Amino acid sequence: MAAYSTCLQDVSVSDCPLVGDYGVSELAAYRRTWLRYLSVAHCPAISDVALYQLSEHCAPRLRYLNVRACVQISDEGVAALSARATNLRFCDLGECTSISDASLRALSAGCVRLRRLSVRGCFKVTDDGVSALARQCSRLRQLSVLDCPSVGALALQAVRRHCRQCAIEHNHMAFY
Repeated sequence: MAAYSTCLQDVSVSDCPLVGDYGVSELAAYRRTWLRYLSVAHCPAISDVALYQLSEHCAPRLRYLNVRACVQISDEGVAALSARATNLRFCDLGECTSISDASLRALSAGCVRLRRLSVRGCFKVTDDGVSALARQCSRLRQLSVLDCPSVGALALQAVRRHCRQCAIEHNHMAFY
């Protein structure tokens, strides 16, 4: 696909169970710095290898990444991508069950222009990670921490304090 399209910048192959790391690697290698939008949500064969390839070949222009429910994605892959994808604005890591505070710290260090983030259903995310993100990513406009049982009122208050225009999706009853 990438080899036959010279203008390809936005790609969505969500819900395609046969799409894996090799496909993303080929796309990244062919498109180099032109890819700016990639959605591979609900593609169970996607792992950190895909994020390493995106980091190597596409990071400078990448603005949008959706890897929701790609359960093989971990903190290591997010850290590799975050170190180079400094223009990332949207990242959906929801239901990536290996994601923890380490990913939020990596995003906060490398992706300070981040505007929308979902870690919905990431059970390893806690107040510490969300607070670190809020301190560094003051441009954040939308944050989803639904079904993150270790994210409480302290983290949500930190988001309110540092990211004044941020809408927070949560199910923490003490913060309503």
